[in-house]
Amino acid sequence: MKKIVLTFIDLEIIILRRMLMVINTRAFGDIEIEENKEIEFLSPLPGFPESSKYVLIYDEEDETFCWLQSLDEPHVAFAVLNTLTVLKDYNPNFPIDELGELKDTKDDLLIYNIVVIPEEIENATVNLKAPVLIDSKRRIGRQVIANNEEYSIRQQIVSKVGTGNG
Repeated sequence: MKKIVLTFIDLEIIILRRMLMVINTRAFGDIEIEENKEIEFLSPLPGFPESSKYVLIYDEEDETFCWLQSLDEPHVAFAVLNTLTVLKDYNPNFPIDELGELKDTKDDLLIYNIVVIPEEIENATVNLKAPVLIDSKRRIGRQVIANNEEYSIRQQIVSKVGTGNG
């Protein structure tokens, strides 16, 4: 938010104005987002070295599924799952050196998992092995590989999420 200060004699009025930017996306066309919602990935997502800035696009009424939209490349967007909303026992463990700048983040850490949705939606999969971690305060993110052997990179959603079992 941009802070605007107006002074009238001895009265100071502070107005906070949301700074909006318009981004072009392949899936949603042109949309407005708040500038302070930008997330910087300090290490690019594998296969996307040109994309370091992203934003989460979601329905405010249901944040279970959303889109991780690249601000650098309009055609790059990932469907992501806020896994903890449906798998309460999801508990990925990470090597401390893999966390990098996120190692001191605990309370502000958001965990999303990339989803692949094929034409036959019942075959949709979620990558539980390599979640996307986002520090919601510092607005930085990174994809990290979990040590957990029980998590797969192609876990069928219907069998894992659909049943609510871990």
